[in-house]
Amino acid sequence: MTTILLRPDAGSDIGVGHLRRCLSVAAELGAAGVVCVFALADGPGLDAAAALVRAAGHAVTLLGVPRGGTADRAATAAAAVQHRANVIVVDSYAAGADFLVALREAGLTVASFDDLCAFPSPARLVINGGLGSELLPYTSAFGDTEFLLGSTFAPLDPGIAALAATPRVARVVPCVVIAAGGADTTDFLPAAIAALEAIAGPIEPVAIIGPLATNAAAVAAAAGATRHPVTVLPDPHDIHARLHAADLAISAGGGTLMELAALGTPAVAVEVAGNQRRGIAALAATGAVISAGRMSDPAPKLAAGIVAGVVALLASAERRAAMGAAGRRAVDGHGARQIAERLVSLCPPASCGGAQDR
Repeated sequence: MTTILLRPDAGSDIGVGHLRRCLSVAAELGAAGVVCVFALADGPGLDAAAALVRAAGHAVTLLGVPRGGTADRAATAAAAVQHRANVIVVDSYAAGADFLVALREAGLTVASFDDLCAFPSPARLVINGGLGSELLPYTSAFGDTEFLLGSTFAPLDPGIAALAATPRVARVVPCVVIAAGGADTTDFLPAAIAALEAIAGPIEPVAIIGPLATNAAAVAAAAGATRHPVTVLPDPHDIHARLHAADLAISAGGGTLMELAALGTPAVAVEVAGNQRRGIAALAATGAVISAGRMSDPAPKLAAGIVAGVVALLASAERRAAMGAAGRRAVDGHGARQIAERLVSLCPPASCGGAQDR
């Protein structure tokens, strides 16, 4: 049986974006009969991250070393040997060129999620599912890299495409979902909830707290201080259904914003990290989202940007529908399957292995 090792970063300090996209690809690999083992380095929220992997039905190896560096490289290579994995998928900003070269020299076929295009890649397969990433100047360190670039390869949960095709239920009072992703290190949720106080008309806000977020008390306080009836949902099991059912969303940039686009839910987007800027701008250019600014903006400016976007969307069902259609055109939701197919093609025909937690 073929085994692939996946080495994503995750934690309450960085969120679960890297982990989520690896889990999406692993779901497609599992459907193809591949055993997926996740190797996780140390960091805050490690136990919660490991629990997400196990809940998805995959085995976890805890490396017991900090992210990046020589100890991580050695432990990751050892995990591949332990589980007889010939192919490894790395999704970590801490894994630079030296990290990937070391894995390659250990005899592994390396695939890498690379959002930054910061160096010639030594990986055999490079993946960047961001809108417009095919325009970035990626190069190969050894001349044998295949690049999967653009939103065609956005690694979203396999269930999103089917969910997006289901009809929406008309609401009398608009539902505004607020989502920060897996963690909320910048207190985006409380800020977005507070901004809604300036919305005059009736709305039903739903704030979704990610599985590794540590600011639930601040979110609850913000929800209790506004006149709108905010529903707070800690890590709901049906998060994609919630995102799809909403009339509109206020979202941090990143993976959640891509999910909203694929689901056809119009969104007001806020940049909470610099590496989200290009993706938000690209989605805004398609008409799928409205950019409301950055978390680093002064609070009044950010609040005004959020309110302006929400008011514009509440005022026009036609605009919401057009934005939703633009999002679905930009992100079709089948990227994880295409990535999985390429990974399977890299596996040796006679590869085999097992998987167990330790």
